[in-house]
Amino acid sequence: MITSQYYPGSSITLSAAFTSPTSGALVDPTMVSLEVQVPDGTIAHPTVIPVTVGQYSASFTATVSGTYTQRWVGAGANAQVAESVFLVLPTGIL
Repeated sequence: MITSQYYPGSSITLSAAFTSPTSGALVDPTMVSLEVQVPDGTIAHPTVIPVTVGQYSASFTATVSGTYTQRWVGAGANAQVAESVFLVLPTGIL
């Protein structure tokens, strides 16, 4: 499912929330990482910043048009994986 649309050159704030499967409360995994697959197949690893308990963000600049996949990985305690996609539209001719 495509969640958002942007244009090349856009600075995008990506975010994730990790919750306990039993209580639904926000929890911190031992380690959190983010991979962004660019339409050309390369993988970017933006710096992940903790926002508050269980919530993380990262800044990413889209360079080309196409479909990008973001994959958040929480490892260790409270391990979880979440993926979603976002679309970077081609720029139009003015």
